[in-house]
Amino acid sequence: MKFRTTAAALALMTSSTAMAQAIEWKVEDGGNGHWYVFQPRVSNRNWHQWRSLAESTGAHLATVTSVAENTFITQTVLASAPTVCGFGGAHAYLGGYQDSGSAEPTNGWKWVTGEPFVLQPSAWFSLEDCCGGSYCNGDGEDTIAIVGKNGECTTGSLNVGLWNDVGKCLDWWGAIYEWSADCNGDGIVDYGQCLDGTLSDVNSNNIPDCCENGAVCPCAGDADENAIVDAIDLAIVLARWGSAPKDYPRADANGDGTVDAQDLAAVLSAWGACGG
Repeated sequence: MKFRTTAAALALMTSSTAMAQAIEWKVEDGGNGHWYVFQPRVSNRNWHQWRSLAESTGAHLATVTSVAENTFITQTVLASAPTVCGFGGAHAYLGGYQDSGSAEPTNGWKWVTGEPFVLQPSAWFSLEDCCGGSYCNGDGEDTIAIVGKNGECTTGSLNVGLWNDVGKCLDWWGAIYEWSADCNGDGIVDYGQCLDGTLSDVNSNNIPDCCENGAVCPCAGDADENAIVDAIDLAIVLARWGSAPKDYPRADANGDGTVDAQDLAAVLSAWGACGG
């Protein structure tokens, strides 16, 4: 399995710590093209604050909607995290939460993105409402943390990748961010395009400038990035067939590292003005 990482760490404008390196779950590896990063615990930072910070970077707290996605996060994102001793130190908040007042412990669970939440008991290390709901002004344990490696400084990695329901008001865990936005609908997550420069992001907020400015963004097949797919783009793709062009990175329309028939198809299917 091959996973692309960012070339540089990004600074959180609202935090004193630097953003760790994000990892892409690549489409050619069976993934969704989203990017993920582990953020270690910060004192006095609870689930609400992690959620706001994630959204300030164009991300959201990770929403894990399949076994494959959970496996990817466990084997790559959590595996790359530092070993942190102390209660819950290497564990991380996800974007799952339980509606206040829901019947405990299994009802009312949601993802912050509105994606369907399917409760899978086998995914949980612990699913209960601890302490009679005394956490968090009576809300109890109504968010999710994924178990990280050696969080308790025990031998081995017991229960890594399983979930625990935890209190959202507590600062005992870090967080996992996920970037999934595709503002121009070209099938490629904006975060990666901002990183590699295929879409301009002058203010470094991980949102393409064309989307923020209401302009037409380059689209799939628009190799020369002039918002029109025409004979020039066709010529660029054909001239760079079988390569991973650095001069015209959007000639590789699907971002799989090679200009091939899929990229040619993208040019032909998008012929005309982008967004037209």
